[in-house]
Amino acid sequence: MTTRRLTPGAAAAALAITALSVAAAFTRPFTLAADVAVTLAYAGLAAALVAQRRAGPVPGVVARRSPVAGGPRRFGRRWLAWAASLGIVAAFELASYLQGPRAAHPTLSAMLDSLDATHAGRGAAFAAWALLGWYLVTR
Repeated sequence: MTTRRLTPGAAAAALAITALSVAAAFTRPFTLAADVAVTLAYAGLAAALVAQRRAGPVPGVVARRSPVAGGPRRFGRRWLAWAASLGIVAAFELASYLQGPRAAHPTLSAMLDSLDATHAGRGAAFAAWALLGWYLVTR
């Protein structure tokens, strides 16, 4: 198994995500400061995507992601797992929404409100969101 070294760019990105998460933790929802924090996160992810595209394909990744020569693109088991997971979450959200009072049947967003009620929780949620975006863009 090979290990990956932390490049200066990745270290700078980790530092930026941490700083942005702390800054976002102290904003109030739906304010200009919160909008700026989210916009900066999106801008950072867009920059990472552009940098990755300019760097060119990584050997091995291209072969894994490209379809078989001339054949139709096939979706593997991991796509089925993602589709099933998203379907379950969507069904839960819809059932919770339609089953009457929110206190008795809370949606996921209502349950996460307790996490967002604290600065630490809001910062952790923002960092998780930004890191997931970074992972999806740079993989």
